[in-house]
Amino acid sequence: MSDEVDCEPCHPHDEATRIEATTDPERGNLHTHLSALLLLLLSLALTACGDDDAAVDAAPDARVDAPLMDVTGDVAPDSSPPVDPELQERAERAAALLRPWFEAGWYDTVVIGMRDGESEAYASLGVLADGAPVGPDTSYEIGSITKPLTGLLLRDAEQREEVTMDTPVADLLPSANIPRGPDGGVVALWHLASHTSGFPTFPEVPDPLAYDRDALFAWFETFELTREPGTAFEYSNLSVGLLGYALGENAGSTYAEHLQDRVLDPLGLTSTTLSSPPVAVPHSATRTPIDTLSLEPISEAAGELRSTARDMLRFARVQLHPEEAPAPLDDAIVASQVVLFADDPIVLATNWFFRDDREVLWHNGVTIGSHAFLGVVPSEDRAVVVLANISNHSESARHQIWALDTLREREVFDRAPPEVFTIPDLSILDDYLGTYDLEETPTIVRRVGDWIEIQVEGQLAYPLFPLAEDAFYTRAIAHTTVRFLRDDEGAVNAMELTQGRVVVAPRVDR
Repeated sequence: MSDEVDCEPCHPHDEATRIEATTDPERGNLHTHLSALLLLLLSLALTACGDDDAAVDAAPDARVDAPLMDVTGDVAPDSSPPVDPELQERAERAAALLRPWFEAGWYDTVVIGMRDGESEAYASLGVLADGAPVGPDTSYEIGSITKPLTGLLLRDAEQREEVTMDTPVADLLPSANIPRGPDGGVVALWHLASHTSGFPTFPEVPDPLAYDRDALFAWFETFELTREPGTAFEYSNLSVGLLGYALGENAGSTYAEHLQDRVLDPLGLTSTTLSSPPVAVPHSATRTPIDTLSLEPISEAAGELRSTARDMLRFARVQLHPEEAPAPLDDAIVASQVVLFADDPIVLATNWFFRDDREVLWHNGVTIGSHAFLGVVPSEDRAVVVLANISNHSESARHQIWALDTLREREVFDRAPPEVFTIPDLSILDDYLGTYDLEETPTIVRRVGDWIEIQVEGQLAYPLFPLAEDAFYTRAIAHTTVRFLRDDEGAVNAMELTQGRVVVAPRVDR
């Protein structure tokens, strides 16, 4: 199953945007890959249809015009920025684009924040369980938007001459047997911050969301890199988690304490934390509340932060104006926006992605029950944040770009959600339950309350939403439908999976 956004027509600023989680074009195939795992904590690399310069050594500084000033003291909380009616209208317009999807059940709550120059505006959809409306100070899981803050922690350590970008990871973690490349190349800190270490998204351990230090270090003993570090992009939560852990160890502290001391407190990010659960409780695709993500210290730097739209715009502000941050964070922010690696269409700074011919710095975040987006446009002095507390779905990246393009006053190629089909008698769901043979892979359809879900052996389960009689679709991955087939007597004897091609899976439990 593929989660790519359609790329036609290919206008420079339309929905001609692809979601690339790995370099494997078949990564999302339902019955051949563990795509569900890649959705967890995975920041999907949005890349425009335009062409990017792939020269790494000569890559331009994303902020060459940023003034470098020795500013002392913490950033003063910007609690009451001016309100611009025109910007407020843009924020509300972006929320209005999502309202049909919200009303169709694709969202539980959403907060959109925009910054344009000195002005901020917010718009939201939905209320919390207690009936309170969400807003700029409602905290959400932000998933992999944690990564740019971890990258800034690295650049701060570089400015203080505690490490260099070329420092081997093994120097900070001498008890770990960090693998080397086939030709003996060492994994350096910059490789961890640019997804070029050669490490996979997660280590191959029983629970990739719950491994601890000992489990990771034991895995290193048997894992072999298949390419030299720094030569290719492969999105890796493992790498960024390891980076944050190593920086904490090097400082004689923990990642959480080190980030608080070096980044969160100096920048006045008072609502950004690892210790407090989000106010906006995460939800599954069926809008069922689920547990907040909880990671081990070895991996939390990859995606466990919780924050608010207001705090994320405060963080965006210093990306737009590094000179407003206290030293050495001012220079660290400038350095964090310099291109580290480029291999068309992927262009990376220090845990930031670029899009739109390197005009936009961005990162998104995906947890099991939330998704988020932060986009910064230095040349326009603008930024946008989108926070939602529901499982990532196939339209989320498209909707985030709608908000970005609305902020930038560009044409938005929106579309309506699928029509809601109501099953007249829920007992019909029982007809579909059973085991199917999906190209020699056992696939189970089970009932969960008023829903059914499909689970391919070795993968997570996807809820199925009714599309028509005997027909369903999954919101997790685009352009995928499941139709149940009946025999002459009306009994379900197969299912037809359509995703680019049609596969008929006979029922095998009858």
